[in-house]
Amino acid sequence: MWFYLKGGLAGAARSASCIGLRWKNYFSGGTGRGFEDDQAALVRDRTSLILVLAALLFPFFTVTDWAYYPDKIWRLIPLRFGTGLACLMLFWVNRRIDLGFQSARLAFAGFHVCAFAMIIIVVVTDGYRTSYYAGFLMVIVAFSSIMALPSRMMLPHLFIPYLFYTLVILWKSGAEQISLFFLSHILVLVTLGICLMAAETNHRLRIKEYKTRKALEETKMKLQKQARELAERVAESRMRYRHLVERMNDCLGVSGPDGEIVYVNDRMCELLAFSREEMLGRHFSDFIDGTAKIRVKNEFEKRKTGQRSAYEACLVDKSGNSIPVIISAEALLDEKGAFQGSFAVITDISQQKRAERRIAQLTHELLRALENERHRIARDLHDHVAQDLSSLRIAFEDMAMQLESGSPIRRQTSHLSRRLQDAIRDLREIAYALRPPDLDTLGLPRTIYRYCQEFSEYTGIPVNFVTAGMEGSARDFDREINLYRLVQEALANIRKHAGATNVDIRLIASHPEIILRIRDNGVGFDSEIRESSVSSERGMGLKGMAERVALLGGRFEIRSRPGEGCCISVWIPMEVAGERPDLVLDYFPDELTG
Repeated sequence: MWFYLKGGLAGAARSASCIGLRWKNYFSGGTGRGFEDDQAALVRDRTSLILVLAALLFPFFTVTDWAYYPDKIWRLIPLRFGTGLACLMLFWVNRRIDLGFQSARLAFAGFHVCAFAMIIIVVVTDGYRTSYYAGFLMVIVAFSSIMALPSRMMLPHLFIPYLFYTLVILWKSGAEQISLFFLSHILVLVTLGICLMAAETNHRLRIKEYKTRKALEETKMKLQKQARELAERVAESRMRYRHLVERMNDCLGVSGPDGEIVYVNDRMCELLAFSREEMLGRHFSDFIDGTAKIRVKNEFEKRKTGQRSAYEACLVDKSGNSIPVIISAEALLDEKGAFQGSFAVITDISQQKRAERRIAQLTHELLRALENERHRIARDLHDHVAQDLSSLRIAFEDMAMQLESGSPIRRQTSHLSRRLQDAIRDLREIAYALRPPDLDTLGLPRTIYRYCQEFSEYTGIPVNFVTAGMEGSARDFDREINLYRLVQEALANIRKHAGATNVDIRLIASHPEIILRIRDNGVGFDSEIRESSVSSERGMGLKGMAERVALLGGRFEIRSRPGEGCCISVWIPMEVAGERPDLVLDYFPDELTG
């Protein structure tokens, strides 16, 4: 008997070894080593549990042996406690050595020890007993239910011990016991099938869960990689943007919806001599010059409606100095179009303004030199050339008086005298045009009046001239000569192009400006087209008039429509002598010509 049992055990071991060659493939289900590593902790824990149960319960059921076979108890006690000790040793090995997935081999070893111990008990007790059959069934159910292994791995290990168990029962039991065994055999097979199906289903679910988890982990890793790459690109983009913003030549400022500053670049801090910490959180108007606060506030209100704006203003640095700038601002809107603030690119135009002032100064000096040269030429023409020509005319007249009446020489001399008289008149007109002599003695209003009178006599176009408030304004050569030239050029343009039959001129000093308005009833023109072509005109024309007004720090405006005449308006800053001048109407009805 022991020979057959020994041979059976050896055969079972060889069979289990052969079958175990492919148990990893059975277990992994084609998922590879990753699933084995993932389930290693679970298999190890389940192995520990099954070995502990075997080590405790197998010796415990000695009480059953005592109840059924008290005469054989001393033969069964060593077997049961030896089996429990073997399972306990296997448990100790499993806990001391981390075999990972291979710890399932220890569970199989413990199961075979318990199974063959039950077979030996059947042999010792001479046949089948219901209690021992129940005990063997409990071993099978416990192993197949607790171990997290597929049925393909467990089936050989369950089949071989059960086969030996059946053979031993047939060998040692009587006819009645064998009949009872076969009646119970169906229940054993059904129970075993249910356990194996549950184990297989459970294992497949774990494989599916593992694959799903691995897919999620791979997706997570891909997403994390993409997120890292995106974060790196965003960080790189931010670095480039910050480098661009911080290194740009212009200032950049960002304000919130209430106008509080939330960002300024280094150039802004450098321009105003404030640190970034000193500027953040303050209202942007704190850094605007007082004269420009209202304009900047109005522009900010426009940006709340989404409008862009570009305008000139003046900032104030830490020392209180005013810095002229151009502010190009745009609104910041969210996806719903709600106003979230604004950003502005601010360009320092201090050098440009200094250059403009220098150009204006040089132009002013040039015009002054030109007027002085005109004055000198006019004086020379009037005092010298005109006097010499007058003396020559008188000499011709004396010569004609000495000649006989009706002689050809006398007629020729008289003709030359008349030609000299015409030349003297033309010369004096040229001198007057170069420098009106009345401007220094009579002042601007009466000089303009006399020029209007002469213009009316020469062209036949009535000029209505009215002046008010000029008596209280301080005398200024540059202002007076330029205003005179504006009237002169305007009347020249009216004579050449307007076809007017009436002209109105108003010269009014109304604090803080001098207003010159020239209106005619001529053919008119499209003022928008005309203004856009001013920059291309040559000579004195509208371009020259606009430049003169700009040199005086004033404003120049043209209003006209085809068929409705033309109105030129000029506003020049005035200088007041003493108190603010009273508005007094200086009107010369006796001297006006119609």
